[in-house]
Amino acid sequence: MRISRMLWLITVTALLLVACSPATETTEPDNATPPGGKRPTPIPAPARGQGFSKMAGPIVKHPTWYDNQPVTLVGYFRGLDLLDETVQEPPEDRINDWVLTDDSGTVWVANNNKLPFSSTSHEVWRILRVRGSVQLDDNGKAYINPYEVTWEGLRENFDVLPAMCTVAVHRFGGPEKLNHHVYWYRLQGTIAVHDAAANWRGSAKVKSGKNYDLGTAFDKAKLFDLAGTTGEKCSDCVITYLAMVNPKTERPHFAIIYGDNLPPKVQAFVDLALELSTTAEAAE
Repeated sequence: MRISRMLWLITVTALLLVACSPATETTEPDNATPPGGKRPTPIPAPARGQGFSKMAGPIVKHPTWYDNQPVTLVGYFRGLDLLDETVQEPPEDRINDWVLTDDSGTVWVANNNKLPFSSTSHEVWRILRVRGSVQLDDNGKAYINPYEVTWEGLRENFDVLPAMCTVAVHRFGGPEKLNHHVYWYRLQGTIAVHDAAANWRGSAKVKSGKNYDLGTAFDKAKLFDLAGTTGEKCSDCVITYLAMVNPKTERPHFAIIYGDNLPPKVQAFVDLALELSTTAEAAE
């Protein structure tokens, strides 16, 4: 009887220890084998003039899924990340690699002399078709090794915001013949500047207090309430073009304002954005 009771106590104790022991986590890494164990087939690129590809984002998010796979991407040339769109550093030990932006995100492309112009160009509205393969650098980050790069034209589309950009302020014309662009990244607290007329670009980290002030001015300006066009067309006045994405509807919104017709609160926001953009340092 005593032995049976002893065995019973041992059994109960063992069961309690198993029940109370912490469970082993089985969380898979970001680049685990895709569902079904089969790597996805790259999405075919659209025909010429039929829009952009949707591959850059998936490639960067799941690099091992696409490692060594042939891909074709169509998108905007962004040079040495001229508009600060990518959060990923360029591949290790590479010089003058460049960024391509399609409808899903941005990805670095190796500078192996396939590009039909300099990778340091500041022309960010060139449309390119890139045929190549996905490669991983020493840190496991994906980039494209191109076999062929073709230029499919030039399309300035200022409705399109760079990835993660809150609002873009574009200014054209006037006595100074402006072709000036300021991109504000609210969450990152940065401003990027591209002066196409002067062939200059730069960026700056905005101090938290100033970024807060700019955010307050942005909220007060109620840019999403602006009509598509304000004022009359004029041949010698500055044209201000504002582009943003409405966070409530997730739809793009833009407004064109001719001359000095900016509402006071909108003017205050634009003035502060331009003031902060003067602190930008030239990119290397």
